[in-house]
Amino acid sequence: MPRVNLNAQQREQRRFSDYVRGELLRQHKRQEDLADYIGIPRPSLTCRLNGRTDWKLPEVADVCEFFGEPYTIGREK
Repeated sequence: MPRVNLNAQQREQRRFSDYVRGELLRQHKRQEDLADYIGIPRPSLTCRLNGRTDWKLPEVADVCEFFGEPYTIGREK
């Protein structure tokens, strides 16, 4: 498989999608439930998880809330 150079935004999108997949597994939750919670169709969630569509900021906040994580802008020190 050829190597693809990703810009910083694409890397962050991919990292967040990996986080979402991991939390779904760890917390034994379904993609359908997450999609309903953030108000998008399940196929749209799949597109975001696979990197075909970018995550929007309100969706990121909703995903964090769904998993019981606090959402903060920026990095903690």
